[in-house]
Amino acid sequence: MGKRFGLDTPVSDRAAIELDGLIALLQLLGTEEVSGSFSQLDTVTQVAIFGALEDIARSAHTVIVEGAEVSHG
Repeated sequence: MGKRFGLDTPVSDRAAIELDGLIALLQLLGTEEVSGSFSQLDTVTQVAIFGALEDIARSAHTVIVEGAEVSHG
């Protein structure tokens, strides 16, 4: 499953769900309408949104690393 995300390490279902969610949110932010609305938000709100995206990415990373450590013993 890791190949789907360009990874050499197998990805657990939990990590795949988190990565899929992160990708979906980033794709949403990439649309003209949403990015326009995002740019109208105050800086604190933008930072909070990016912080939430970072948390999702960090969580997926942790799951992937833990899975890699288990699979490599």
